[in-house]
Amino acid sequence: MCGVAFYSNPIESKMQCRDRVEAALLCMHHRGPDGQGVDAVDGAAAGHVRLSIIDLGLSRQPMFSPDGRYVLSFNGEIYNYKELRQTLSSRWSFKTEGDTEVVLAGLFLEGIDFLSKMHGMWAIVYWDKLKNKVLLIRDRVGKKPLYYYNVSGVVAVASEIPAIVKMLPDFNGQESSESRSYFFRHGFYPPGKTIYQDVHEVLPSTYVSINLDDGSTDTSRYWMINPAAFDGDEKLAQTVFKEKFNRALERRLVSDVEVGVLLSGGLDSSLILSSLVCDHGLKPSTFTVGFSDKSYDERYFAEKIARAYGVKNYSIEVGELDHSTISSLIRDHVGQPFSDPSIFPTYLAAKLAAEHVKVALVGDGADEVFCGYQRYQGKLIYTNYKKVPSKIRWLISNVIRILPTSHAHHSKSLVKKAKLFEAMNENIGSSTGVMTPKILPLSLEREYFPAAFHSGVCNEGVSKPIDAVSAMMQADMNCYLPQDILLKSDRASMASSVEFRSPFLDYELVEFAFSLPRQWHRRWFRGKKLLRAAAASRVPKEILHKRKQGFSVPLGDWFMGGLGESMLELLASVDDREVVDGARRLLLAHRRREGDYGFVLWALFTYGQWFNSVGQKS
Repeated sequence: MCGVAFYSNPIESKMQCRDRVEAALLCMHHRGPDGQGVDAVDGAAAGHVRLSIIDLGLSRQPMFSPDGRYVLSFNGEIYNYKELRQTLSSRWSFKTEGDTEVVLAGLFLEGIDFLSKMHGMWAIVYWDKLKNKVLLIRDRVGKKPLYYYNVSGVVAVASEIPAIVKMLPDFNGQESSESRSYFFRHGFYPPGKTIYQDVHEVLPSTYVSINLDDGSTDTSRYWMINPAAFDGDEKLAQTVFKEKFNRALERRLVSDVEVGVLLSGGLDSSLILSSLVCDHGLKPSTFTVGFSDKSYDERYFAEKIARAYGVKNYSIEVGELDHSTISSLIRDHVGQPFSDPSIFPTYLAAKLAAEHVKVALVGDGADEVFCGYQRYQGKLIYTNYKKVPSKIRWLISNVIRILPTSHAHHSKSLVKKAKLFEAMNENIGSSTGVMTPKILPLSLEREYFPAAFHSGVCNEGVSKPIDAVSAMMQADMNCYLPQDILLKSDRASMASSVEFRSPFLDYELVEFAFSLPRQWHRRWFRGKKLLRAAAASRVPKEILHKRKQGFSVPLGDWFMGGLGESMLELLASVDDREVVDGARRLLLAHRRREGDYGFVLWALFTYGQWFNSVGQKS
């Protein structure tokens, strides 16, 4: 993929602005090792680093309009750029063969309306030198990142937070207490926010216009999930899904380099592989990460599906956590605390893939779009469970609480499932509205961190009153997916200079999925009904019917060992004693097996990583 940067300060010279942007680009070299460019004038500069996927020798950036007024720095892929090029060719004399010039021509000729015609993923910086404005645009679901700082006449924009900090040597780095407490509760930041008070993110499906003369901003949303109800029966829906899914795959095969597949051994990646082989006649290389802890290892299933379709599967095994790798990912790529530990195996998978390909297809979004998470099932169960007399529920809860805690993966442990269900009951029962995932039950928040958590609810982007599970899916699409899953996927892949593409997040496929009744996606214990129907004749039954596992890591066991000590060492310099004392007490409870608190401990660990490398220096 690529990295974009922009800087504006009216009192600085052309050379000063160039130097700041070049420093940001050096910080993002991993995002674009194949090329670099900067355009600077007195008071402002735009820059770009490139990972060449399409039109390998040309399409250099920043790219300029014919009159020199507009400057484009673009990170992404436009899968239908050839069709769009044809619609623009009578009004534009194209000089390159790639998608970048199509984006420039479209915005120049048609403005913001052109976004509705684009299929793909993007983060765009569009600088108008004449009006002294910059337009920041992010794709519909937030696959590509874009952050900005706008304080006292200084504007800095980049694909990654560390690059923004690099452009601002006098940056005070004030931590946002609201963002931090939201992070400790949910494991990610509120949409549009970061750990820093003055660094913001452009929201998915949104554009932000910044007037560089006075710093004023104008923000608008250009897309929202709000489709009309599907006109047809469930059987027709299965047929339409297959058509749209194959079209989504076809779009994501647009490339001048080889495309591989990250193969987890689960339903999503197995369906991708089977469709590539059966419907597109391809034999892609596949890449798998396994674990020495067998309850987290899915290599058996990945190798089974790879053999079934005669493709080469490359795999590696994760034993212990590599602290230096995590430190680098947090410090140099994410730039803020990050609570999803699967960034580590995702990075290893990307690193493995990078030895063979530049592009890999992944299953991101399948759970949110096609109702795959087990907490959706938990919500359905809870609606009936709450009808049970309160005394019986109280008794069941107390029995679950005294059961010995397992650190095994929940798919392999009924006790773990029961404890997760009890925690979810507590969270649901104590809150209203659409709840995003929480990493610690409310009672334990109050016990260990009575003042550190923010009781926020993410309703962003929920379009209309719908049933509870569908509302959870929409909230996840607008919060959990971009703030966690896609952030992880982008940083982990870009750290190894590999582009990940997500066919399940094709916007037409997303709109189709959300046009269907929830019952066509999930009934009680079985979700992803459309995916299972499409895979029924292609994927081995052992994979088709196995429990969902996800890309988890054995955090519980890691914190029983050296990772826990490392966390305490990192937090020793944090000046918030409640956080430090609560972390110490929670770790002891974890090691006494009073509960599996791996996820909140991981959030605290990465907070310590960030604070020691960046936060305390700000």
